[in-house]
Amino acid sequence: MHPADLHHISASRIFHAIRRRPHVSQREIADMTGTDKSTVSAVIRNFAAAGLIERTLGRGGQGPGRPGESIAISPHGGLLAGVHPRPEGIRYVVSGLDGEPLHALTRALPTPARLAQEVRAGIAEITAAVGRKPSEVRAVGISIPGLVNRDGVLAQSPNLGWRDVALRHVLARGTHWPLYIDNNANAAAAAEFLFGRGTGASHFAYVESGSGVGAGLFLDGSLYRGTRGFAGEFGHTKVVPQGRPCRCGSLGCLSAYASDYSIIERLRQRGVAAATRADVVAAASGGDATTRAVLHEAGHHLGVGLANLLNLLDIQLFILGGGFAALAPFMRPAIASTLDDLALPAATAGCHIETSDIGSWDRPRGGIALALEGCTSHVRTEATPW
Repeated sequence: MHPADLHHISASRIFHAIRRRPHVSQREIADMTGTDKSTVSAVIRNFAAAGLIERTLGRGGQGPGRPGESIAISPHGGLLAGVHPRPEGIRYVVSGLDGEPLHALTRALPTPARLAQEVRAGIAEITAAVGRKPSEVRAVGISIPGLVNRDGVLAQSPNLGWRDVALRHVLARGTHWPLYIDNNANAAAAAEFLFGRGTGASHFAYVESGSGVGAGLFLDGSLYRGTRGFAGEFGHTKVVPQGRPCRCGSLGCLSAYASDYSIIERLRQRGVAAATRADVVAAASGGDATTRAVLHEAGHHLGVGLANLLNLLDIQLFILGGGFAALAPFMRPAIASTLDDLALPAATAGCHIETSDIGSWDRPRGGIALALEGCTSHVRTEATPW
């Protein structure tokens, strides 16, 4: 490997060590990353010259002797922007290079033809709201509900009503920022790895529900996107042969049994008036037996899907996000019992299920995660800040 590539990989590791543990010392960075002290020192000097870090005396290090030097990501080193188009509008989030959200806002969803103009305006508005400039944005991550290929083409998004939209081409003509575009489940999985329950895990599956069921697969330390970028369409795996119709046009898909819309429709059929996920949570929390029975049924079907993933990929951590995070208290018993029934005992040993705590729509982290991954991955990109 070329020495420049090795240096870049070391810089990536060191950057994320500082990000995860602000006010860390150089000695601690060397211990955390397994990097020799001379390389750490050289990388830190480069970071300081680029304005990416702040160095403070008296807080870093441990033990007796003179005060150590602590190192943290500088709030002035640049910004990241996350863009989340949804039917109800586009949610924008802006953060520093540490990935911590500073502000969020929602604007109206445009047509695909006007998307670049809207993104420019949205980023201008949100950067102004935090007293910064659009020119400080180093990268933009775009989290899309739908099938997105590796070239940034949205093949289809039933939620948005968009089809065959060359997102990268459309946006590149009207914006100047480096763009990182992916499916919303993949983006959320990246967020879990960088900020949430998946931090430090080499193998996990992030599974979410909303208008459908999706998954982001984190395998061998990186997000698995498949040959064309379409991996993770977990909601269209079959859990009931020739079962309920799915919105995709097929029968028996997991989304037809465990998504928000399918749960609400099932409740309506059984006489429970629930129009939103919040209504379902309220009814279940209030002890409504029908609602709890429907959620138990949905949990069973989700467990069937997870058992298949577990047997196939030897996943040891499942992270429930989106609607599943809110409904998890009522679904987990059925999920766990179904896993025990259907997954291989050797595979279930040590496997655990956790609930995401970063998936709020108030400040979604998926777009920020895509932008941060693009800036700081082990592979140098146009957005690399060092």
